[in-house]
Amino acid sequence: GMFFPEQWPVLLEQFALGNTAPVADFMSQYLAVLDFQNPWFLPACVEASKKEGFAKGDCFDVSKMLFYTKTPLFIAMNRFDTLLIQDLAVCLTCKVNDDPHSLHGRFTRFYGARMNETVLDVNRALPQTGWFVPSEFHHDENFYRFLDSREKRIDGISFREAFEAWYAGEPVALLEPLCSEDGPCVAARECNHSVAGSFTDAKWGKSVIVAQDVCELEVTYDGETLAGRVLGDAVAVATFHGSGALQANGNVAFADGGLWIRSHPTSTPLAPDDAAAHALV
Repeated sequence: GMFFPEQWPVLLEQFALGNTAPVADFMSQYLAVLDFQNPWFLPACVEASKKEGFAKGDCFDVSKMLFYTKTPLFIAMNRFDTLLIQDLAVCLTCKVNDDPHSLHGRFTRFYGARMNETVLDVNRALPQTGWFVPSEFHHDENFYRFLDSREKRIDGISFREAFEAWYAGEPVALLEPLCSEDGPCVAARECNHSVAGSFTDAKWGKSVIVAQDVCELEVTYDGETLAGRVLGDAVAVATFHGSGALQANGNVAFADGGLWIRSHPTSTPLAPDDAAAHALV
């Protein structure tokens, strides 16, 4: 994925004031927060940083690093990446269905425009780069299904077909058209289940209240409001590491051992076949 697009991140609070400049020296700060003691940097990029005078930490940014990469890359990424919008840019309640003219709706579209500019810039300089960019509001959870249960097509070409064509030497630059005034699109039949209700996070003893509007979730976690979304049986929440899986009994289990236990069920239970397929083992 393009982690990050060019000129990113821009924080929501600065965007609200009309400032669209990216946070200065962000990559060095980001690596320090993650406590990466010896992060790997592309040697050619490191050499360029010395000659061209930019921070070595910028070589951890794909939009900088790829210009010093000899091997062609195939990049698959959502045009509206929720991790980069919600977590990195601190728009914790940004949602796919925000009014296009609201602050959050404008901010999401601003990010999508930066992503589009990045694709165009890279494609001009490195035309051998392959692209498959859905206009969806997800991080990467939808891509897990594109090779499995839900085939994704852009201009009639599937994710698998796009990669195979690029690997065979054909130029591939597929960007899905935008929706709702240059905003993200909601794929049909994404939201098969309801997650709305009250829960207790058994791992941390926190209260969780979930309200749902089609695919979009408003999660009140221990008093803090966070945006979330449901994709099939996958439940994603801003600032959470990894998605949860909706269980047959209405609980939500997370890969890190977290478990939301439902106290007031209002959900649509998984069908028997779905329950068997999605139960954690």
